[in-house]
Amino acid sequence: MTRTERLLELLQILRAQRYPITASTLSERLGISVRSIYRDIKTLQHQGVCIEGGAGIGYIVKSDFHLPPLNLSHEEINAITLGLNWVSHNTDYDFKNIARTALAKIHASFPVNYKILLRVSPI
Repeated sequence: MTRTERLLELLQILRAQRYPITASTLSERLGISVRSIYRDIKTLQHQGVCIEGGAGIGYIVKSDFHLPPLNLSHEEINAITLGLNWVSHNTDYDFKNIARTALAKIHASFPVNYKILLRVSPI
């Protein structure tokens, strides 16, 4: 795993946590040293990611404005599309519009061979 991949994975792990997660737990999950975790946390903080916490306390992301790219499988894309299509047909006007907009964004961001899986439904 490259350092860039590791930083993105670390950010994904931190974003998924509701409570602070310790550097030792992060090091076990990523297979690197605690010292490397400290360096990676500092790198992410210098890049503008709002990570709070410290040694012995744990770390948590407080702001979610830095979203890393997602690598979704065909099955995950289908699940998301199915859910958004359901929302676009079975909820109130505001949620229908939000679901339609989200589907359009997903549709625009995937390669052509994925687009057959994504169907943007009119409201």
